[in-house]
Amino acid sequence: SGLCMAGVTSELKLSRNSVTAELHTHVFFYPDLFPGRLPADLYDGGRVLGPGLRGLPWHNALLLVLLHMLANPRIRPVWWVDTALLCSRVRSERLWGRFWTSAAGTGLGPGIARLLTAIASGTGAPVPGTMIRALEGLDKKRMWVLRAVWAPRGVPTLMGLLQMNGWRRI
Repeated sequence: SGLCMAGVTSELKLSRNSVTAELHTHVFFYPDLFPGRLPADLYDGGRVLGPGLRGLPWHNALLLVLLHMLANPRIRPVWWVDTALLCSRVRSERLWGRFWTSAAGTGLGPGIARLLTAIASGTGAPVPGTMIRALEGLDKKRMWVLRAVWAPRGVPTLMGLLQMNGWRRI
């Protein structure tokens, strides 16, 4: 109850039989949601994973993993591996153009570029240099959002509520 409390419920794990579902309720879990912007094609062309279960298109899966990495002050090694594998899939599916559109729309292009540079040099992931340079050249004015994400508990939620479109003052 109370997803928007000052003490943030950032995740809730539920299980049924052998299936575990992890629900993230933190307003800032993905900084591209601030203030309420999602990639226009987030759910278009999703992958069928099983009956009633779909995955995001590869380019948006890569974007959300990168945003998750940006939103965390410590990056786990497995996230680097996941990202390198996703970069390979985005290349093989020829989705870098669609990734660009979604990544540029977040307003966090320079941060995404830093991660892609590190991934390409550290893992050999196939990231086009033109993509990195284009993201580096984007406006940096929204990068302050990441500082808010790393603020003490409760601050990101309050800032998110003040900035998100469609919220009524309580």
